[in-house]
Amino acid sequence: MSTSYRVFRNTSWAVIAKISYRISNSIIAILVSRFIGVKATGAYNVGLTYYTIGLSLAVWGFDQIMIREVAKSKDLVEKYFGNLLIMQTVFGVLTFCIILIISFLVPYPLQTRMLVRIFSLSIISESIILICQGVFLVLENVKVISVVNSILSILKVVVVFYAIFRKGDLVNIAWIVTSISLISMTIFIYLTRQYLPKRGFKPDWRFGLGVIKSSLVIFLISIIFALDSRIDIVALSFISDDYNVGLLTAALGIISFFYLFPQAFRDVIYPVLSRLHHSDPESTNKLYGLSTKYILLLTLPMAMGVSILSPEIINLIYKEAFLPAVPLLRIGIWAFPAYAIMIFNSRLLVVDYKGNFVVKALLVSSILLLLSNLLLYPVFGITVSAIIRVVSTVLVTLAIILFVSKKLYKTYFIKFIPKIFLSLVMMSVFVYILKDISLLLSIIIGAILYFSVLFLLKLFDQQDLSYWQTIYSSLKSRNGK
Repeated sequence: MSTSYRVFRNTSWAVIAKISYRISNSIIAILVSRFIGVKATGAYNVGLTYYTIGLSLAVWGFDQIMIREVAKSKDLVEKYFGNLLIMQTVFGVLTFCIILIISFLVPYPLQTRMLVRIFSLSIISESIILICQGVFLVLENVKVISVVNSILSILKVVVVFYAIFRKGDLVNIAWIVTSISLISMTIFIYLTRQYLPKRGFKPDWRFGLGVIKSSLVIFLISIIFALDSRIDIVALSFISDDYNVGLLTAALGIISFFYLFPQAFRDVIYPVLSRLHHSDPESTNKLYGLSTKYILLLTLPMAMGVSILSPEIINLIYKEAFLPAVPLLRIGIWAFPAYAIMIFNSRLLVVDYKGNFVVKALLVSSILLLLSNLLLYPVFGITVSAIIRVVSTVLVTLAIILFVSKKLYKTYFIKFIPKIFLSLVMMSVFVYILKDISLLLSIIIGAILYFSVLFLLKLFDQQDLSYWQTIYSSLKSRNGK
Protein backbone atom coordinates (compact mmCIF):
# COMPACT_ATOMS: atom_id res chain seq x y z
CA MET A 1 0.00 0.00 0.00
CA SER A 2 1.50 3.35 -1.05
CA THR A 3 2.38 6.07 1.44
CA SER A 4 0.20 8.60 -0.42
CA TYR A 5 -2.82 6.29 -0.21
CA ARG A 6 -2.27 5.61 3.51
CA VAL A 7 -2.00 9.34 4.22
CA PHE A 8 -5.16 10.04 2.19
CA ARG A 9 -7.13 7.20 3.80
CA ASN A 10 -6.05 7.92 7.36
CA THR A 11 -6.53 11.67 6.92
CA SER A 12 -10.09 10.99 5.72
CA TRP A 13 -10.85 8.88 8.79
CA ALA A 14 -9.13 11.39 11.07
CA VAL A 15 -11.19 14.23 9.60
CA ILE A 16 -14.38 12.23 10.22
CA ALA A 17 -13.28 11.57 13.81
CA LYS A 18 -12.48 15.21 14.47
CA ILE A 19 -15.56 16.49 12.62
CA SER A 20 -17.87 14.30 14.71
CA TYR A 21 -16.16 15.41 17.92
CA ARG A 22 -15.97 19.09 16.95
CA ILE A 23 -19.48 19.26 15.49
CA SER A 24 -20.95 17.76 18.65
CA ASN A 25 -19.16 20.38 20.77
CA SER A 26 -20.17 23.13 18.33
CA ILE A 27 -23.81 22.05 18.40
CA ILE A 28 -23.77 22.10 22.20
CA ALA A 29 -22.23 25.60 22.15
CA ILE A 30 -24.92 26.72 19.69
CA LEU A 31 -27.67 25.23 21.86
CA VAL A 32 -26.26 27.06 24.87
CA SER A 33 -26.10 30.37 22.97
CA ARG A 34 -29.57 30.06 21.47
CA PHE A 35 -31.51 28.82 24.49
CA ILE A 36 -29.53 30.15 27.47
CA GLY A 37 -27.94 33.35 26.13
CA VAL A 38 -24.77 35.28 25.28
CA LYS A 39 -23.60 35.59 28.90
CA ALA A 40 -24.08 31.86 29.42
CA THR A 41 -21.90 31.27 26.35
CA GLY A 42 -19.15 33.32 27.97
CA ALA A 43 -19.34 31.42 31.27
CA TYR A 44 -19.48 28.08 29.45
CA ASN A 45 -16.35 28.87 27.44
CA VAL A 46 -14.42 30.13 30.47
CA GLY A 47 -14.95 26.66 31.97
CA LEU A 48 -13.81 25.01 28.74
CA THR A 49 -10.74 27.24 28.63
CA TYR A 50 -9.44 25.93 31.95
CA TYR A 51 -10.17 22.39 30.74
CA THR A 52 -8.25 22.97 27.46
CA ILE A 53 -5.17 24.37 29.19
CA GLY A 54 -5.35 21.72 31.92
CA LEU A 55 -5.58 18.91 29.36
CA SER A 56 -2.38 20.08 27.67
CA LEU A 57 -0.70 20.18 31.08
CA ALA A 58 -1.88 16.67 31.97
CA VAL A 59 -1.05 15.04 28.63
CA TRP A 60 2.59 16.21 28.87
CA GLY A 61 3.15 15.08 25.27
CA PHE A 62 3.01 11.39 26.22
CA ASP A 63 0.86 10.47 23.22
CA GLN A 64 3.16 12.34 20.83
CA ILE A 65 6.38 10.82 22.17
CA MET A 66 4.78 7.37 21.87
CA ILE A 67 3.79 7.99 18.24
CA ARG A 68 7.21 9.38 17.33
CA GLU A 69 9.20 6.51 18.84
CA VAL A 70 6.85 3.58 18.12
CA ALA A 71 6.58 4.66 14.46
CA LYS A 72 10.25 3.65 14.16
CA SER A 73 9.79 0.29 15.93
CA LYS A 74 6.23 -0.95 16.44
CA ASP A 75 7.41 -3.73 18.77
CA LEU A 76 7.63 -1.05 21.48
CA VAL A 77 3.94 -0.17 21.37
CA GLU A 78 2.83 -2.26 24.38
CA LYS A 79 5.73 -1.09 26.53
CA TYR A 80 4.95 2.55 25.78
CA PHE A 81 1.19 2.17 26.16
CA GLY A 82 1.28 0.31 29.48
CA ASN A 83 3.76 2.62 31.18
CA LEU A 84 2.28 5.81 29.77
CA LEU A 85 -1.25 4.78 30.77
CA ILE A 86 -0.10 4.68 34.39
CA MET A 87 1.80 7.96 34.10
CA GLN A 88 -1.10 9.61 32.32
CA THR A 89 -3.55 8.68 35.06
CA VAL A 90 -1.29 10.18 37.72
CA PHE A 91 -0.74 13.38 35.73
CA GLY A 92 -4.47 13.70 35.03
CA VAL A 93 -5.42 13.44 38.70
CA LEU A 94 -2.73 15.93 39.75
CA THR A 95 -3.82 18.46 37.11
CA PHE A 96 -7.45 18.16 38.17
CA CYS A 97 -6.47 18.80 41.80
CA ILE A 98 -4.48 21.92 40.81
CA ILE A 99 -7.37 23.40 38.82
CA LEU A 100 -9.78 22.50 41.63
CA ILE A 101 -7.69 24.61 44.03
CA ILE A 102 -7.48 27.46 41.51
CA SER A 103 -11.28 27.43 41.10
CA PHE A 104 -11.65 28.44 44.75
CA LEU A 105 -9.27 31.39 44.30
CA VAL A 106 -10.44 33.07 41.07
CA PRO A 107 -13.01 35.91 41.39
CA TYR A 108 -15.65 34.29 39.15
CA PRO A 109 -19.36 33.86 39.82
CA LEU A 110 -20.29 30.59 41.56
CA GLN A 111 -21.73 29.03 38.39
CA THR A 112 -18.55 29.74 36.40
CA ARG A 113 -16.40 28.21 39.12
CA MET A 114 -18.61 25.11 39.13
CA LEU A 115 -18.19 24.79 35.37
CA VAL A 116 -14.41 25.02 35.74
CA ARG A 117 -14.46 22.19 38.31
CA ILE A 118 -16.78 19.87 36.40
CA PHE A 119 -15.11 20.30 33.01
CA SER A 120 -11.68 19.83 34.62
CA LEU A 121 -12.75 16.41 35.92
CA SER A 122 -12.85 15.19 32.31
CA ILE A 123 -9.15 16.05 31.98
CA ILE A 124 -8.43 12.66 33.55
CA SER A 125 -10.56 10.72 31.06
CA GLU A 126 -9.64 12.76 27.98
CA SER A 127 -5.89 12.46 28.61
CA ILE A 128 -6.22 8.67 28.86
CA ILE A 129 -8.31 8.65 25.66
CA LEU A 130 -5.46 10.45 23.84
CA ILE A 131 -3.00 7.73 24.89
CA CYS A 132 -5.37 5.05 23.58
CA GLN A 133 -5.95 6.93 20.33
CA GLY A 134 -2.19 7.30 19.94
CA VAL A 135 -1.93 3.50 19.67
CA PHE A 136 -4.43 3.40 16.81
CA LEU A 137 -2.75 6.36 15.09
CA VAL A 138 0.74 4.87 15.18
CA LEU A 139 -0.59 1.50 13.97
CA GLU A 140 -2.53 3.40 11.27
CA ASN A 141 -5.98 2.13 12.26
CA VAL A 142 -7.71 5.51 12.48
CA LYS A 143 -11.08 3.99 11.58
CA VAL A 144 -11.58 2.82 15.17
CA ILE A 145 -11.20 6.36 16.51
CA SER A 146 -13.64 7.67 13.92
CA VAL A 147 -16.37 5.13 14.66
CA VAL A 148 -16.22 5.51 18.46
CA ASN A 149 -16.07 9.31 18.32
CA SER A 150 -19.01 9.49 15.91
CA ILE A 151 -21.29 7.28 18.02
CA LEU A 152 -20.50 9.02 21.31
CA SER A 153 -20.73 12.48 19.75
CA ILE A 154 -24.27 11.75 18.58
CA LEU A 155 -25.15 10.43 22.06
CA LYS A 156 -23.71 13.56 23.70
CA VAL A 157 -25.71 15.95 21.51
CA VAL A 158 -28.96 14.02 22.01
CA VAL A 159 -28.61 13.97 25.81
CA VAL A 160 -27.64 17.64 26.01
CA PHE A 161 -30.55 18.63 23.76
CA TYR A 162 -32.92 16.68 26.01
CA ALA A 163 -31.46 18.37 29.10
CA ILE A 164 -31.96 21.85 27.59
CA PHE A 165 -35.48 20.87 26.50
CA ARG A 166 -36.13 19.94 30.16
CA LYS A 167 -34.86 23.40 31.23
CA GLY A 168 -31.48 22.13 32.39
CA ASP A 169 -28.80 24.68 33.24
CA LEU A 170 -25.10 24.96 32.39
CA VAL A 171 -24.06 22.79 35.32
CA ASN A 172 -26.29 19.94 34.08
CA ILE A 173 -24.76 20.24 30.60
CA ALA A 174 -21.23 20.17 32.03
CA TRP A 175 -22.01 16.97 33.94
CA ILE A 176 -23.40 15.34 30.78
CA VAL A 177 -20.29 16.22 28.75
CA THR A 178 -18.01 14.91 31.51
CA SER A 179 -20.00 11.68 31.88
CA ILE A 180 -19.82 10.95 28.14
CA SER A 181 -16.06 11.50 28.35
CA LEU A 182 -15.78 8.88 31.11
CA ILE A 183 -17.79 6.41 28.99
CA SER A 184 -15.53 7.12 26.01
CA MET A 185 -12.44 6.47 28.15
CA THR A 186 -13.78 3.09 29.24
CA ILE A 187 -14.51 2.05 25.64
CA PHE A 188 -11.11 3.14 24.35
CA ILE A 189 -9.21 1.35 27.13
CA TYR A 190 -11.12 -1.87 26.35
CA LEU A 191 -10.59 -1.59 22.58
CA THR A 192 -6.90 -0.78 22.95
CA ARG A 193 -6.27 -3.77 25.20
CA GLN A 194 -8.09 -6.00 22.70
CA TYR A 195 -6.12 -4.58 19.78
CA LEU A 196 -2.64 -4.81 21.29
CA PRO A 197 -0.68 -8.08 21.23
CA LYS A 198 -0.73 -10.01 24.53
CA ARG A 199 2.95 -10.31 25.47
CA GLY A 200 2.73 -9.59 29.16
CA PHE A 201 3.37 -6.15 30.60
CA LYS A 202 5.47 -5.07 33.57
CA PRO A 203 5.63 -1.47 34.84
CA ASP A 204 9.04 0.11 34.30
CA TRP A 205 9.37 3.23 36.44
CA ARG A 206 12.81 4.13 35.08
CA PHE A 207 11.42 3.95 31.57
CA GLY A 208 8.48 6.13 32.62
CA LEU A 209 10.74 8.77 34.14
CA GLY A 210 12.89 8.72 31.00
CA VAL A 211 9.80 9.37 28.87
CA ILE A 212 8.86 12.31 31.09
CA LYS A 213 12.27 13.87 30.47
CA SER A 214 12.36 13.15 26.73
CA SER A 215 8.83 14.49 26.18
CA LEU A 216 9.50 17.78 28.00
CA VAL A 217 9.84 19.76 24.75
CA ILE A 218 6.64 18.24 23.33
CA PHE A 219 4.88 19.08 26.60
CA LEU A 220 6.04 22.68 26.43
CA ILE A 221 4.81 22.95 22.83
CA SER A 222 1.42 21.48 23.78
CA ILE A 223 0.88 23.63 26.86
CA ILE A 224 2.00 26.83 25.11
CA PHE A 225 -0.18 25.93 22.10
CA ALA A 226 -3.13 25.63 24.49
CA LEU A 227 -2.25 28.88 26.25
CA ASP A 228 -1.73 30.61 22.92
CA SER A 229 -5.15 29.49 21.65
CA ARG A 230 -7.00 30.57 24.80
CA ILE A 231 -4.90 33.31 26.39
CA ASP A 232 -7.11 36.08 24.98
CA ILE A 233 -10.21 34.47 26.53
CA VAL A 234 -8.46 34.15 29.90
CA ALA A 235 -7.31 37.79 29.73
CA LEU A 236 -10.79 39.04 28.81
CA SER A 237 -12.40 36.95 31.57
CA PHE A 238 -10.62 39.22 34.06
CA ILE A 239 -10.91 42.64 32.35
CA SER A 240 -14.20 42.26 30.45
CA ASP A 241 -17.65 40.75 31.05
CA ASP A 242 -19.35 37.50 30.01
CA TYR A 243 -21.12 39.26 27.12
CA ASN A 244 -17.92 40.23 25.28
CA VAL A 245 -16.31 36.89 26.13
CA GLY A 246 -19.43 35.25 24.68
CA LEU A 247 -19.08 37.20 21.41
CA LEU A 248 -15.40 36.33 21.09
CA THR A 249 -15.92 32.64 21.85
CA ALA A 250 -18.82 32.49 19.37
CA ALA A 251 -16.49 33.66 16.58
CA LEU A 252 -13.66 31.42 17.81
CA GLY A 253 -16.04 28.47 17.90
CA ILE A 254 -16.63 28.79 14.15
CA ILE A 255 -12.94 29.39 13.43
CA SER A 256 -11.85 26.41 15.55
CA PHE A 257 -14.18 24.17 13.52
CA PHE A 258 -12.00 24.84 10.47
CA TYR A 259 -8.90 24.05 12.54
CA LEU A 260 -9.93 20.39 12.66
CA PHE A 261 -8.81 19.83 9.03
CA PRO A 262 -5.12 20.71 9.54
CA GLN A 263 -5.25 19.04 12.98
CA ALA A 264 -6.47 15.79 11.42
CA PHE A 265 -3.74 15.97 8.78
CA ARG A 266 -1.14 16.70 11.47
CA ASP A 267 -2.19 13.65 13.50
CA VAL A 268 -1.98 11.38 10.45
CA ILE A 269 1.23 12.79 8.97
CA TYR A 270 3.13 12.65 12.28
CA PRO A 271 3.88 8.88 12.30
CA VAL A 272 4.63 9.02 8.55
CA LEU A 273 7.13 11.86 9.04
CA SER A 274 8.65 10.08 12.05
CA ARG A 275 9.28 7.00 9.93
CA LEU A 276 10.45 8.67 6.69
CA HIS A 277 12.38 11.72 7.89
CA HIS A 278 15.45 9.79 9.04
CA SER A 279 15.23 6.87 6.59
CA ASP A 280 14.18 8.62 3.36
CA PRO A 281 14.80 12.41 3.43
CA GLU A 282 14.11 12.75 -0.31
CA SER A 283 10.58 11.37 0.03
CA THR A 284 10.03 13.55 3.09
CA ASN A 285 11.09 16.62 1.11
CA LYS A 286 8.57 15.82 -1.65
CA LEU A 287 5.86 15.15 0.94
CA TYR A 288 6.65 18.46 2.65
CA GLY A 289 6.40 20.50 -0.56
CA LEU A 290 3.19 18.79 -1.69
CA SER A 291 1.59 19.13 1.75
CA THR A 292 2.40 22.85 1.98
CA LYS A 293 0.91 23.44 -1.45
CA TYR A 294 -2.36 21.69 -0.68
CA ILE A 295 -2.69 23.23 2.77
CA LEU A 296 -2.54 26.70 1.23
CA LEU A 297 -4.78 26.06 -1.77
CA LEU A 298 -7.46 24.55 0.50
CA THR A 299 -7.33 26.85 3.54
CA LEU A 300 -7.12 30.22 1.76
CA PRO A 301 -10.48 29.89 -0.09
CA MET A 302 -12.12 28.67 3.13
CA ALA A 303 -10.87 31.77 4.94
CA MET A 304 -11.99 34.06 2.12
CA GLY A 305 -15.43 32.48 1.97
CA VAL A 306 -16.00 32.75 5.72
CA SER A 307 -14.77 36.34 5.74
CA ILE A 308 -17.23 37.36 3.01
CA LEU A 309 -20.15 35.38 4.43
CA SER A 310 -19.57 36.22 8.12
CA PRO A 311 -22.94 37.97 8.74
CA GLU A 312 -24.86 35.11 7.12
CA ILE A 313 -22.87 32.46 9.00
CA ILE A 314 -23.29 34.14 12.39
CA ASN A 315 -27.02 34.66 11.85
CA LEU A 316 -27.48 31.08 10.61
CA ILE A 317 -25.54 29.34 13.37
CA TYR A 318 -26.38 31.58 16.31
CA LYS A 319 -28.96 34.40 16.10
CA GLU A 320 -29.26 38.17 15.76
CA ALA A 321 -28.00 38.76 19.31
CA PHE A 322 -24.59 37.53 18.15
CA LEU A 323 -24.29 39.80 15.08
CA PRO A 324 -21.76 42.03 16.93
CA ALA A 325 -19.43 39.00 16.60
CA VAL A 326 -19.33 39.41 12.78
CA PRO A 327 -16.15 41.60 12.74
CA LEU A 328 -14.45 39.12 15.05
CA LEU A 329 -15.18 36.25 12.65
CA ARG A 330 -14.45 38.26 9.49
CA ILE A 331 -10.99 39.20 10.78
CA GLY A 332 -10.17 36.20 12.96
CA ILE A 333 -10.68 33.56 10.25
CA TRP A 334 -7.50 34.77 8.52
CA ALA A 335 -5.48 33.15 11.29
CA PHE A 336 -6.67 29.79 9.92
CA PRO A 337 -4.33 29.41 6.88
CA ALA A 338 -1.33 30.51 8.93
CA TYR A 339 -2.30 28.13 11.74
CA ALA A 340 -2.57 25.21 9.29
CA ILE A 341 0.95 25.83 7.98
CA MET A 342 2.29 26.40 11.49
CA ILE A 343 1.16 23.12 13.08
CA PHE A 344 2.41 21.08 10.12
CA ASN A 345 5.86 22.68 10.25
CA SER A 346 5.92 22.47 14.05
CA ARG A 347 5.33 18.73 13.92
CA LEU A 348 8.20 18.35 11.43
CA LEU A 349 10.53 20.14 13.86
CA VAL A 350 9.41 17.83 16.66
CA VAL A 351 10.22 14.82 14.46
CA ASP A 352 13.74 16.24 13.91
CA TYR A 353 14.18 16.95 17.66
CA LYS A 354 14.19 20.71 17.04
CA GLY A 355 11.05 21.46 19.03
CA ASN A 356 12.88 23.99 21.23
CA PHE A 357 12.44 26.63 18.55
CA VAL A 358 8.69 26.00 18.42
CA VAL A 359 8.52 26.47 22.21
CA LYS A 360 10.31 29.83 21.98
CA ALA A 361 8.17 31.06 19.06
CA LEU A 362 4.90 30.08 20.73
CA LEU A 363 5.98 31.57 24.06
CA VAL A 364 6.67 34.92 22.40
CA SER A 365 3.30 34.69 20.65
CA SER A 366 1.46 33.99 23.92
CA ILE A 367 3.15 36.91 25.69
CA LEU A 368 2.31 39.17 22.74
CA LEU A 369 -1.33 38.08 22.83
CA LEU A 370 -1.65 38.56 26.58
CA LEU A 371 0.00 41.98 26.80
CA SER A 372 -1.70 43.29 23.65
CA ASN A 373 -5.15 42.31 24.91
CA LEU A 374 -4.54 43.79 28.34
CA LEU A 375 -3.23 47.06 26.89
CA LEU A 376 -5.37 47.54 23.77
CA TYR A 377 -8.76 46.06 24.71
CA PRO A 378 -9.68 48.90 27.15
CA VAL A 379 -8.92 51.44 24.37
CA PHE A 380 -10.18 49.80 21.16
CA GLY A 381 -12.70 47.21 22.33
CA ILE A 382 -13.28 43.56 21.52
CA THR A 383 -12.43 43.74 17.79
CA VAL A 384 -8.77 44.36 18.58
CA SER A 385 -8.57 40.82 20.05
CA ALA A 386 -9.27 39.32 16.61
CA ILE A 387 -6.66 41.57 14.95
CA ILE A 388 -4.05 40.66 17.57
CA ARG A 389 -4.79 36.95 17.08
CA VAL A 390 -4.23 37.10 13.31
CA VAL A 391 -1.05 39.19 13.53
CA SER A 392 0.40 36.93 16.23
CA THR A 393 -0.37 33.70 14.31
CA VAL A 394 1.09 35.03 11.06
CA LEU A 395 4.30 36.19 12.76
CA VAL A 396 4.95 32.91 14.58
CA THR A 397 4.16 30.95 11.40
CA LEU A 398 6.67 32.98 9.37
CA ALA A 399 9.32 32.43 12.04
CA ILE A 400 8.77 28.65 12.02
CA ILE A 401 8.71 28.44 8.20
CA LEU A 402 12.00 30.35 7.93
CA PHE A 403 13.57 28.07 10.53
CA VAL A 404 12.41 24.92 8.72
CA SER A 405 13.64 26.32 5.41
CA LYS A 406 17.05 27.05 6.92
CA LYS A 407 17.53 23.81 8.87
CA LEU A 408 15.51 21.15 7.05
CA TYR A 409 13.52 21.55 3.84
CA LYS A 410 12.89 24.41 1.46
CA THR A 411 9.50 24.85 -0.15
CA TYR A 412 9.02 27.25 -3.03
CA PHE A 413 5.37 28.05 -2.42
CA ILE A 414 5.85 31.65 -3.50
CA LYS A 415 5.70 30.48 -7.13
CA PHE A 416 2.07 29.31 -6.85
CA ILE A 417 0.76 32.02 -4.47
CA PRO A 418 -0.06 34.44 -7.38
CA LYS A 419 -2.17 31.75 -9.07
CA ILE A 420 -4.06 31.06 -5.84
CA PHE A 421 -4.53 34.80 -5.28
CA LEU A 422 -6.02 35.32 -8.75
CA SER A 423 -8.37 32.37 -8.23
CA LEU A 424 -9.42 33.83 -4.87
CA VAL A 425 -10.26 37.17 -6.47
CA MET A 426 -12.47 35.50 -9.08
CA MET A 427 -14.15 33.36 -6.43
CA SER A 428 -14.73 36.32 -4.09
CA VAL A 429 -16.52 38.40 -6.73
CA PHE A 430 -19.04 35.67 -7.48
CA VAL A 431 -19.57 34.72 -3.83
CA TYR A 432 -20.26 38.36 -2.91
CA ILE A 433 -22.71 38.80 -5.81
CA LEU A 434 -24.58 35.53 -5.21
CA LYS A 435 -24.72 35.49 -1.40
CA ASP A 436 -27.93 37.56 -1.27
CA ILE A 437 -29.59 35.17 -3.74
CA SER A 438 -28.60 31.89 -2.06
CA LEU A 439 -25.93 31.18 0.53
CA LEU A 440 -25.50 27.56 -0.58
CA LEU A 441 -25.42 28.49 -4.28
CA SER A 442 -22.73 31.11 -3.68
CA ILE A 443 -20.55 28.56 -1.87
CA ILE A 444 -20.94 25.87 -4.54
CA ILE A 445 -20.35 28.18 -7.52
CA GLY A 446 -17.48 29.91 -5.72
CA ALA A 447 -15.75 26.56 -5.06
CA ILE A 448 -16.25 25.37 -8.66
CA LEU A 449 -14.96 28.64 -10.06
CA TYR A 450 -11.94 28.66 -7.73
CA PHE A 451 -10.72 25.21 -8.74
CA SER A 452 -11.56 25.81 -12.41
CA VAL A 453 -9.32 28.88 -12.48
CA LEU A 454 -6.56 26.92 -10.74
CA PHE A 455 -6.75 24.27 -13.47
CA LEU A 456 -6.70 26.91 -16.21
CA LEU A 457 -3.64 28.51 -14.61
CA LYS A 458 -1.97 25.06 -14.55
CA LEU A 459 -1.33 25.02 -10.82
CA PHE A 460 -1.48 21.21 -10.79
CA ASP A 461 1.62 19.62 -12.28
CA GLN A 462 2.74 16.07 -13.05
CA GLN A 463 3.56 15.38 -9.41
CA ASP A 464 -0.03 16.19 -8.44
CA LEU A 465 -1.41 13.93 -11.16
CA SER A 466 0.88 11.10 -10.08
CA TYR A 467 -0.22 11.54 -6.46
CA TRP A 468 -3.93 11.35 -7.26
CA GLN A 469 -3.44 8.49 -9.70
CA THR A 470 -1.75 6.49 -6.94
CA ILE A 471 -4.63 7.16 -4.57
CA TYR A 472 -7.21 6.25 -7.22
CA SER A 473 -5.39 3.03 -8.09
CA SER A 474 -5.15 2.06 -4.43
CA LEU A 475 -8.84 2.76 -3.86
CA LYS A 476 -9.79 0.79 -6.97
CA SER A 477 -7.58 -2.11 -5.95
CA ARG A 478 -9.01 -2.13 -2.42
CA ASN A 479 -12.62 -1.99 -3.61
CA GLY A 480 -11.95 -4.80 -6.04
CA LYS A 481 -10.95 -7.17 -3.27
